[in-house]
Amino acid sequence: MKFKYIDALRGIAILLVMIVHTSQYGEKSQNEFFNSFFKFGAKGVQLFFLASAFTLFLSYNNRNRQENKNSLRDFYIRRFFRIAPMYYIGIIFFSLQNQNGILDTSTNNLLNILSNILFIHGISPYWINNLVPGGWSITVEVFFYIILPLLITIIKNLNQAVIFTLISFIVSMIFRLLLQKIQLIDSLALWTEFSYYNFITQLPAFGLGIISYFLIVKKDFEIAPINTLIIFFIVTSHFIWGKIIPNFILIGICFLILIYILSLKEYKIFVNKFTLFLGKISYSAYLVHFGVLLWLDKNTTLNYFIKEYSYNYFLLNFILRLFLVILLPQ
Repeated sequence: MKFKYIDALRGIAILLVMIVHTSQYGEKSQNEFFNSFFKFGAKGVQLFFLASAFTLFLSYNNRNRQENKNSLRDFYIRRFFRIAPMYYIGIIFFSLQNQNGILDTSTNNLLNILSNILFIHGISPYWINNLVPGGWSITVEVFFYIILPLLITIIKNLNQAVIFTLISFIVSMIFRLLLQKIQLIDSLALWTEFSYYNFITQLPAFGLGIISYFLIVKKDFEIAPINTLIIFFIVTSHFIWGKIIPNFILIGICFLILIYILSLKEYKIFVNKFTLFLGKISYSAYLVHFGVLLWLDKNTTLNYFIKEYSYNYFLLNFILRLFLVILLPQ
């Protein structure tokens, strides 16, 4: 069973990610409207997580009914070959780029490379996003793969999906607070990134994707009153005291609503040939676009229009860079 709007949402997610990363090259905008929009692009990763949880629950349940006792083994084999080949190419490429074509054989770097090969770089603030740009989301995704069979065993309806998401949200919030109070490394910047990038922090986004599966595929709308009351208190507390719910979770909830809307009607503004095309190549485009931006930065000028020739020179430069980032990997 395939849903066009899920592919389209992946396309929108990779477009958002390309937008935010493209905006980080070249001359920076002084326009607050554009800057806010560019920052929003980073939340495309949460849209990936929602779509991933939805499709994995769908495909795993469908295949599990059709396959034999080796279905679990086959699931992990499929997942490995889905992500590993492209990611390993990324490890080689960026390892050589960082050292101008010569591999750094120091112990720390070799451990970093090994952790990325094994997809466990998410356990260390030094490794989680140090080698392959955007690699933090890959290790988070792999950790979700690992626990997926367990989640499918224990989550059988919408109410259980809501309970899981609420628990993951509370654990995520407590974990982030602990990381803010206890800094275990010298670098505050790395520690701050780690507190956001790690799997525990991002787990509620997957929970929202599981909720969308039960709403859309199972047509399950039953939530226990107590869980509805807990949601009410959390949301109310957020508006009273603020910052109870992180922005990426709030935006994840918006993405959940969008997925449900598109399941009812595939609006062309979201589901079209362009977004469907991007959705089909989203994983490779996610890894490759970093290399394209690096290549553009090293080999070309990133500011094609100058202020003297155009009032909107920043926007023109950004649009052209984004066009190249989308076009060149194809």
